[in-house]
Amino acid sequence: MNAVVASLIMVGVLAVGEMVSFKTRAKLPSLLVASVLFYVLVQSGVVPSNIIESTTLTAIGTVMIPILLVHLGTTVPLEGLKQQYKAVIISLTGLVFSVLLILFVIPIFFDFESAVAGAGPLTGGLIAYLVTSDALKEMGFENLVTIAICVYILQKIMGMPVTSYLLRKYAYHFKESGAAERHMAASVVADASYEDEEAEATDQESSKRYLLPQHYLDSPFILLFMILIAGTIAYGLGEVTGIHQSIYGLIIGIAGSYFGIFPPKALERANAFGLAMVSLLLIVLGSLADVTPAQIWNVLPVIFSVIAIGTAGLVVGGFIASKFLKWHPYKGISVALTALYGFPADYLLAQEVSRSVGETEEEQNAIFDDILSPMLIGGFVSVSSASIIIASVLVKLL
Repeated sequence: MNAVVASLIMVGVLAVGEMVSFKTRAKLPSLLVASVLFYVLVQSGVVPSNIIESTTLTAIGTVMIPILLVHLGTTVPLEGLKQQYKAVIISLTGLVFSVLLILFVIPIFFDFESAVAGAGPLTGGLIAYLVTSDALKEMGFENLVTIAICVYILQKIMGMPVTSYLLRKYAYHFKESGAAERHMAASVVADASYEDEEAEATDQESSKRYLLPQHYLDSPFILLFMILIAGTIAYGLGEVTGIHQSIYGLIIGIAGSYFGIFPPKALERANAFGLAMVSLLLIVLGSLADVTPAQIWNVLPVIFSVIAIGTAGLVVGGFIASKFLKWHPYKGISVALTALYGFPADYLLAQEVSRSVGETEEEQNAIFDDILSPMLIGGFVSVSSASIIIASVLVKLL
């Protein structure tokens, strides 16, 4: 098939997934819709099974993995992590409990390799899945890649309804305890100085010193070249030390952003983020091309067991950390559960809950302000950062 036509079809599949996700307010995750649509097209013979290879975009995706890791490092909100340290601790505690529970329980009924195949993707997002699937293929466990991709695709279905229920319970508690009224009163005072604080923050950002002049950082070619250098260093360190390049990519991105080597969200500034994500998502969908319905049916017990046990671990870890940090458990567990879906679902859930529980616009804003930041930080810590490290460590146990 012609590369242009193949790319049109596959990007169209991803676009349909996005449109359905927007229409259902992420109740049907875009990747789930795209995966089902792609699988039906391949199994019915409408498109050839090698259509993704025909796009040639997967070659770009392979190159983009270390680059995207450096980019993720430049998105780390260090100040936000400091301010929301409780959300960080709760998120990490939930991840630890989830992984330990999967590694201890799943082998009792299945095997250790299946536990690792499911634990990596469950604790985070796209990169965690790619790290896990690549390691499984290298070690000869191609049959377990089906577990990894199905867990990655289906975990959102478990995570979002549970989080919505808990957040709603917390929002009612927040409102009935009088916290919403106190927040609204404080907002009146805060609004008076908002413009001054915003101007100060803008001045601080504009005065930040970078290694290169600003006009160099505004050039997509120069910035992409710098990110490629960092990605190459991460890849080289991974080859030399045996520690996965993902960890080095994150560290280099965080350090580079902190010390003024890279601007925030570097890959977006280089106008390359969209193409990188499309190429990586096609790699994920490509894993489904040769999977038969019988293979999926055979591993369904493992998939649902991993998701159920992993979710239980997030709930237990979030509950314990919330009690220790004196947070309401409903709020803390919701933050821990962001590992199952991340952004933008965490934002949409906070928005929906605040609108449905708050009776006035001021009350809705108070609820939204209280739950949004910890939800976003929790999702970032788990999906964008910690899950990559966890997946990199887990594959070493195989």
